[in-house]
Parts: sequence; C-alpha cells; structure tokens
Amino acid sequence: MRGYHPTNRSHCVWSVSKGNDGHSRLLVLRRHHGLLAGATLIWPGTALEHTWILNSPAHEQLAPFGKAVGIPFLVLSAALAAAGTGWFRRRLWGWRLAVLIVAAWAEGRVESVEDVAGCAGCNEHHGE
Repeated sequence: MRGYHPTNRSHCVWSVSKGNDGHSRLLVLRRHHGLLAGATLIWPGTALEHTWILNSPAHEQLAPFGKAVGIPFLVLSAALAAAGTGWFRRRLWGWRLAVLIVAAWAEGRVESVEDVAGCAGCNEHHGE
C-alpha cells in the first residue's frame, strides 16, 4: 500500500475511541452463540446441548432440521467473527459487514412482526 505507515491513521474508518470496542465485543459474543447453536444442531447429543435449556422453544423448532440449519449458523458465526475483527481493527469492511448483518437481522424481525400483526386479525376478516 503506497504511503502506508503504522502511525498514519488515515486508513482507519473512525478515530480511536473506546466506544467502538463494545460493538466488536457484542459481535464476538453473538459469534459464540451462533457457533454453539450450529455445533449442537450438527452434532446432537454432545455435552453442549444442555445449553438449549436457556431457549428450549427455539431448540424444539430447529432440532428437526439438524445440519440444514446448523451449517448456516456456523457460516453466520464466521461472518460475525470477521465483522467483529474488522470492527475492532477499525476497518471499513468490518463496519460494512456488521451493518449488513444487523440490517439482515432487522429485516427478519420486521417481517416476523408483520406476519404476527397480519395474522392477528385473520379470524376477524374471515368471519370466524
């Protein structure tokens, strides 16, 4: 990279501040959640499967799909690890990846709320 020097901060996305560290830690924490969920769905019966006690309804819904859901969880875990690393190092790609992941999560939440809100009045509209 031409003109690069370790003391030159022009390659950083934002200035160095401790406020950005919390976001990278949250991404790494979520990475561990995805890794744990993916591993226990792909390899059921391990000692780690007891952690599903914390969210048994989700386990009941996801367990029948096994590897079909476990592998995407591991991919998400890797993406969160990359985003957390990039964010912690204050790289533009890390910030963009984190924004993309959060936007995808938010879109999924909005759609699930719309589904619930749309179905709340289903019986009224169908005369039941």
